Amino acid sequence: AVDAALVALGAEALFAHAEACVGPAAAGGAPLKRFKAAVRGLLYVFCFRGDEVLARRGWEARCDALCDANRWAALLGNPALDPLRNAPPRVLREFAAVARRAAPPLLDAASLKRV
Repeated sequence: AVDAALVALGAEALFAHAEACVGPAAAGGAPLKRFKAAVRGLLYVFCFRGDEVLARRGWEARCDALCDANRWAALLGNPALDPLRNAPPRVLREFAAVARRAAPPLLDAASLKRV
């Protein structure tokens, strides 16, 4: 079994990379590909280990930061970047299921509709 803190560390690195790419990705090219790859990696982490991160909410600051709905909305909400486009439907469904199980919700209603 993988420790939730280690999962959170990897997910935070992907989140930080995706957030750093948002500005340059809007211009297109390689930063856009890196942005989408980081978001896709983050989706996979939450699909397979999201419940472990969610279970640590309130106990670990890194897990709390990963579960911030505002961060997710900023990352997924830019239609010009469209990070969910071409993501496998099964991954999107599983991510949406994890997001719905979170309390408080991981995604706002508008973001859940996009997923």
